[in-house]
Amino acid sequence: MRKLLLLLLSPLLLLLLPVVALLFFYRARTYRRRKGLQDYSVPSEYPLELYFMQLSLCSSKVLFALEAAGMEVHKKEIDIGHFGRFQQLESEFLRINPIACVPVLVH
Repeated sequence: MRKLLLLLLSPLLLLLLPVVALLFFYRARTYRRRKGLQDYSVPSEYPLELYFMQLSLCSSKVLFALEAAGMEVHKKEIDIGHFGRFQQLESEFLRINPIACVPVLVH
């Protein structure tokens, strides 16, 4: 039974392997990550600035923690593609966070 199953699935695996490899290659080229610390400072008008997306669970956790601690934070909501704007890929945001993900806390 196992040999028959392996015989039936092997062509499917051979077809899927190049597709998966292309997806990983595309993702690696699209989302390049810079290693190390930033060599420049980010200008900020406020003591704490939070770049977030309302629908993001991670952003909600950070907002909850900041509100529970009673800290004043200036909030800037950005669209990460849910509504078609992809503001995290603009040069202004990439200067703040080269990884292009939210939430970002600038202090």
